[in-house]
Amino acid sequence: MLANVRQVFVAQDRETGCFFDLNVLPVRSLTHAARADCRDIVVDSMRIAMEEGQIECPSGFEVHVFYEGDD
Repeated sequence: MLANVRQVFVAQDRETGCFFDLNVLPVRSLTHAARADCRDIVVDSMRIAMEEGQIECPSGFEVHVFYEGDD
């Protein structure tokens, strides 16, 4: 049974399927994806990264929510 279950949000590029790590670099593994406590943080971070030219998401991105906890 999992303890300390929490809701987390991640961003995924629609075109490539990549997630993004804390440095807003694309990663294939959900294990390495940056997690946020709320959807707004993900959306704002992605918007800023795109406006500043750090990343390109021509097809946009999706925000996924899931639950994770300690084993």
